Amino acid sequence: MWAVAIAAAVWALGTFLVAIFVFAGFGRGQGRPAGAAGSSQRVHLAIPARAWRLDPGSQVGYRIAEHGPLAGLTGGEARGSTGAVHGYLTIHGGGARVVVVADLTRLHGDEPGRDAFLRGRALETQRFPTARFRSTPGVRLPRRAGTIALRGHLTLHGRTRLVTIRARIRREPGDITARGEVPLVLKRFGIAPPSLGAVSVAPRGTLIFRLSFSRR
Repeated sequence: MWAVAIAAAVWALGTFLVAIFVFAGFGRGQGRPAGAAGSSQRVHLAIPARAWRLDPGSQVGYRIAEHGPLAGLTGGEARGSTGAVHGYLTIHGGGARVVVVADLTRLHGDEPGRDAFLRGRALETQRFPTARFRSTPGVRLPRRAGTIALRGHLTLHGRTRLVTIRARIRREPGDITARGEVPLVLKRFGIAPPSLGAVSVAPRGTLIFRLSFSRR
């Protein structure tokens, strides 16, 4: 009995320490993953002639709540983003179409240990390295600025789902910016919310984007 109790205590302590390491950022000394921002060799995207190209500095990211005894060590929320984003916008006959591809292997936040855990266990980026959004044709852009419902297909974790994104659009000569967010139900994309017992993430999160297109 004592041997079983001791073994259980050791296992519980080990799980607790792993949770601290992964979610509370004791892996900070590892630094960011190599190439955590910028262009990516994994994304191959044919861009049509006369398209508005996505500018450097555009980002796609996430925000998701954390729960459990150790969630307070990280502020109760996990955040991350990638600058390895490619895409374009085309305008034909007053209607627009947007295509954006993000390299999730370069997704990073403020806790390298947690980043590696989420990429490996939740998003499985070795199998599904990118996320892609392709809007339906005929999107009506405001003349100067406004909020639109951007409808299209989002592919994440190997699954494609129809989503509607509330996007704030601003148009200036030679530049179009889009910012917004869309709620994500992880189960719809076959993603199991990762958990280490002491810390787990919510089954719902938010996809965040800041995009800038220009004529180059």
